[in-house]
Amino acid sequence: MSSRRLVATLSTVAALWVLLVSFDALAASQTRIALVIGNSTYQHTSKLRNPINDARLMAQTLRELGFKVLERTDVTPCKQT
Repeated sequence: MSSRRLVATLSTVAALWVLLVSFDALAASQTRIALVIGNSTYQHTSKLRNPINDARLMAQTLRELGFKVLERTDVTPCKQT
């Protein structure tokens, strides 16, 4: 894995962790919903190896934490609307 991809992956994980921790108190009294998208194919870069597996693991973890999860993989602009 290149250092660029590693930094991107770690940044994504860190951002999700910060969101989870930040909203923990608020979410305890509300329905928690998460959107998890794992894209491995991009138009302007080579295909990534593990985003789909990472997204599935993150979705499973969020479900175990009580989130209702909407999980999508390899979303294209056409699928987003």
